[in-house]
Amino acid sequence: MKYNPKNEHKVDIQRPEIQKEIAKAKQLYQEFVAEFRSIDLRDEPSINRAYDLATSKGLFDKAYQIRELIFGKDTTTYGVSYISDSCVSGCTYCPIRRDSIDIETGKPIKRKKLSLEEFIKDTEEIIKDRHNHICFLAGDGDLTTKHPERIIPYLQVLDKMEGVDEIILNVTPQTTETFRSWRDAVKDKSLQFRVFQETYNLEIYAEKHLFGPKADYNFRKESQSRAIEAGFDNYGLGVLLGLNPNFVREIDDLVKHAQDMTTKYGK
Repeated sequence: MKYNPKNEHKVDIQRPEIQKEIAKAKQLYQEFVAEFRSIDLRDEPSINRAYDLATSKGLFDKAYQIRELIFGKDTTTYGVSYISDSCVSGCTYCPIRRDSIDIETGKPIKRKKLSLEEFIKDTEEIIKDRHNHICFLAGDGDLTTKHPERIIPYLQVLDKMEGVDEIILNVTPQTTETFRSWRDAVKDKSLQFRVFQETYNLEIYAEKHLFGPKADYNFRKESQSRAIEAGFDNYGLGVLLGLNPNFVREIDDLVKHAQDMTTKYGK
């Protein structure tokens, strides 16, 4: 049976009484944001004022209430395996970008890619820790940029492994054709593609992503759509809070991205 994220919910969030509570929480948040939509993470006094107001208005209490209403006291976790740190992109904030230097030796950092045998062993260890949703990551390197077909044997192995319910690929965005070849390699497991946009601010994005496949803002932003259209079961998205000093607008853009995806694909 394929993994269904709706099974994590303790309630049907479409029930009128649940939607009523969510609407109250949204209204409370909008009243708060009306004053602090332009808050700047570099301005400590404004951060303190925002925190004090959020506390006095009960925002944190309301967030806790809504979270527990939907999910109960459960916390869902997933395991993580880094397949390769090979990378050809130039993200200014990343310690494994293409031109990274080992601070101790002054030489380029050593790269590591798990062989298929190492990959199997790593995954088996994660399963022993009782994770059945496993996120596999890789830099913008040989496995996902230069030769994306080389990840297929890894997927085929996962498809047959006991104890894996969901395969999460947090890797370089691909064309629809490549996504479809990955989907075809996974017959029996739920398959998710996950990628963070990092920031939705185009100017900041260009400043932080200097070269490599990650420098293409639109190709990255549209990648979840290509994955779903290629047959993936689910998608993940997010931002790297802090790249954009205005985190409220960043969250607004993240929510809009999620809403657009939900409208288009019903997921």
